[in-house]
Amino acid sequence: MTRITSLHPTRHASVQLRHSSNASALRFALLGRSELTLAGADFPICLAKEAATGRFNLIALFSLIEPRNLFWRNEQWHTSYLPEATTTAPFLLDANGEYGLAIDEDNVTLHANGIQLFGSDGQPTEAVGRISARLKRITDDIADAQRMVDDFAQLRLIRPLQLVLQLGDGREHQIDG
Repeated sequence: MTRITSLHPTRHASVQLRHSSNASALRFALLGRSELTLAGADFPICLAKEAATGRFNLIALFSLIEPRNLFWRNEQWHTSYLPEATTTAPFLLDANGEYGLAIDEDNVTLHANGIQLFGSDGQPTEAVGRISARLKRITDDIADAQRMVDDFAQLRLIRPLQLVLQLGDGREHQIDG
C-alpha cells in the first residue's frame, strides 16, 4: 500500500530516497514521444488499449505475462535505455499541493538526514525545483505522445489485433485489442 501525501515543509524537511526500487513486476511503462527512438532499441513499443476507456496508450512493453519484467534481473535493469516514467518515484505532480508535488512516503525514509527538500527557513530547495521541472517535462512528453496516438485513432490508423501465443509449456496466452 502506498501513502501519497502533498509535499510539506515540516513533514518532509529531510528525506532519504531508496534508490533501488524493485521493478521485477513492472509489465510496461508509458512513453513520451521523444523517447520512441531510444526506447525502441531495447523494448517492444506497443499501443495498449485501456479497458475502461477504450483509449490507446503508447508503452514500452516489459512482459506479457504478469508479474514478470523480462528486463529486470539480479535486482537491476538490463537495458541501454530506461523509460523516463520508470524513474520518477517517489514523486508525483500534485496540482492542488502548495509546491506542486506529492511524495509516496512508502518509498522514502522520513526525517533521515537525506536529500534536503526544504531549507531551514521552510522554503523549497533547488532539488524541489529540479524534481518538479523534470516531472512536468516527462508528463508533457507523455501527453504529446498521447495526442499523437489519439490522432492515429481518429484517422483510423489503429486496429485491434488478436494474438494467441503458445508458451513453452504448451499453455496458450491470448492477447486481445
